[in-house]
Amino acid sequence: MARSCALCWSRWSSGWSTASRRRTSRFPSRATGTLVPLKEARATFPRLPQVNFPNVLNELRLRDHSVEPPIESTAYPVFVQSSDADGNALGGIRHPLLTAPLATHAGWSLRATGYGESDLFTIQGSMIPFAATEAERQRAGDPRPSLETRYASRDAWAARLAEATDRLVAERLLLAEDGDRLVAAARESWDVYQAL
Repeated sequence: MARSCALCWSRWSSGWSTASRRRTSRFPSRATGTLVPLKEARATFPRLPQVNFPNVLNELRLRDHSVEPPIESTAYPVFVQSSDADGNALGGIRHPLLTAPLATHAGWSLRATGYGESDLFTIQGSMIPFAATEAERQRAGDPRPSLETRYASRDAWAARLAEATDRLVAERLLLAEDGDRLVAAARESWDVYQAL
């Protein structure tokens, strides 16, 4: 998606008219309910086995620089993206792998016991795969539907992924060649992450 946006920016900066192609912002916002306080995000995130939702976020504070050293003051309000029933972020431009998901993709990852337990990793997210079968899902106590329930077959999943990809290509949010590579990888294997 970044390549498509870079191409559009390049065309725009070189005088290519985009007046008839302007889009509504998809940036997450409080107005659309896609940016929420941490407490609300925690309440709506699915209760996944062996997965803890963060209790902290990277906080920013006002600083008084009229004195040395600067004094920290009131915290800025910080919001996080709300999530769907699978725990995937709402708002923004949804990647086809979120429209036809195989996992929960979280923008955070917590440190393990013995390594700053429950602290946030700085730039690392998480991928929490769905159970392959309904029996596996029930054994684990996972509230998210299994792959077996979501998609009749890998081909059915690949078709749904192709539809989502085609929509983004049509909206000029994904280059056709990138979409083709993603769809080809999906037709080869469930393990599309390794193929890309």
